Amino acid sequence: MNPFSDTLNFFLRGELPLHILWLLLLTIAIEFVIVRRDSDASAARRRSMWVGSIVVLALLAYALGWPKLGGIVNYLLWVCLLASLAAAGLISRRREKAKLGVVVLWVIRAMAAIVPAVAIGFTHPAGAMVYLLWMLVAASVYIALLNLHRDPGQRTLQHLWMWAVRLFIGGLWWQNTLWKLPPTYTDNPDGVSGGLHFWIGEMVKNAAFALQADFVRDVIQPRFYFFAPQVFAVEVVIGISLLLGFFGRVGGALGALMALNLWLGLYRASYEWPWAYFFLILVQATFVVFRTGRSLGCDALLAARQTGERKGIAARVIAWLT
Repeated sequence: MNPFSDTLNFFLRGELPLHILWLLLLTIAIEFVIVRRDSDASAARRRSMWVGSIVVLALLAYALGWPKLGGIVNYLLWVCLLASLAAAGLISRRREKAKLGVVVLWVIRAMAAIVPAVAIGFTHPAGAMVYLLWMLVAASVYIALLNLHRDPGQRTLQHLWMWAVRLFIGGLWWQNTLWKLPPTYTDNPDGVSGGLHFWIGEMVKNAAFALQADFVRDVIQPRFYFFAPQVFAVEVVIGISLLLGFFGRVGGALGALMALNLWLGLYRASYEWPWAYFFLILVQATFVVFRTGRSLGCDALLAARQTGERKGIAARVIAWLT
């Protein structure tokens, strides 16, 4: 039995985090269709948007299957669902309570996201990492909708496409952390083979240039537990940056540099296709050039706040990073 794969498979099957993600998406639909609704929109249009959101989310829940979980977790899921529907009904009748409604929905989200994780716990860090991934996906959807609500200029196919590509590439980097988790930075039960240990050894044998191979063999390998946490941390930073569009140029630049290292480090490996890493470099360089975070990301919200303000040094640095 492999505790790593067993735990990972449990969470990937969607027995918990996918259904919590469904509840979070439901509260997000309530907020943007009912609470933050356009006051000029007709009542019929608002109702059709609300019904459409419920239908889509219901189909998602049906496709995933409602979780067969007992105890406090199952109870909490139903409480959050009913509370969200009740809040929607109250808020839709009293427009002046919109701000209070947003607060209520955030309390519900916090309950849905935090309490089950604390109640069930995680038998392996991989479970926590997968759970955090779904929370980041929900946050990315929320940020995108907030941009669409506030800025009509974001409502273009180009911005939507850039957000989708950024989301998937961010997920790619986050998934990459699952086989190099601390403290061993490996995916094998023995803790000394596989994972980052294996791929560093492969770079020694397959690097494009002898200088890189020598550096990895003479500097990186003897100090593995000094450099491994840095590799893990950088990939986590890239994942968060791209998933949320937060300092997206930084995430894109770091991702491009990491892909460049992989491209050259595994260039001679017979089982690799070097063009795959090269294309990954191009995609992430595109994120830097076209400011990916300003497409339905946190960077777009930061840029909107700075519009018209007098720009000091800090503002100019933030503008460059985003």
